[in-house]
Amino acid sequence: MISGMGVRRAIESVGLVLGQDVSVIIHDDDLSYMKNGEDVPIFTATRSSVREAGRLAAEMLLALIADPSAAPQHRLMEAELIIGQSTGRALDHRQRRKG
Repeated sequence: MISGMGVRRAIESVGLVLGQDVSVIIHDDDLSYMKNGEDVPIFTATRSSVREAGRLAAEMLLALIADPSAAPQHRLMEAELIIGQSTGRALDHRQRRKG
């Protein structure tokens, strides 16, 4: 979220419009001390639960301690996509060449 804010400032400082001229997607926009807009998020973001990742990592570590000879484990956690104002429709490549 914090790096996204810096990217937004840089985009706007050169006269471009976030979500129209440049699309930006950030990861994990859910910070308790900093919200990603109110009704409509400012940034499009992927979100995953740090708490859930920590819980799964602890379970895997405890299982490995209990049985060091066990096969390695792999867990895939899905991320949620939150659509915000920082992304827009991609321009046709022919339109970009004209500009």
